[in-house]
Amino acid sequence: MTNISRTPVVIHDVVPSCGCSVATLPTKPWPLAPGARGAFTVTTDVRGKTGSLLKTVIVQTSVGARQLTYQVDIQEPASAADRARKCG
Repeated sequence: MTNISRTPVVIHDVVPSCGCSVATLPTKPWPLAPGARGAFTVTTDVRGKTGSLLKTVIVQTSVGARQLTYQVDIQEPASAADRARKCG
């Protein structure tokens, strides 16, 4: 995340769109000076899911809220036969 404005921005929270995701910020509140960059993580529980998931988080800041979208691509688990072939 980059503060592209000419004034400081404070990130108050990052709110995921569902209960299967959790956002972790460096600090709360998280101040970003003009031009400053930083990163936060979003962990999504994909147990029992396959395919492609499109998720959103709302970033709540001192200058308003922004919605960010991320995609999670989940591969099918390998079958027992596939695992046996790889092991030899």
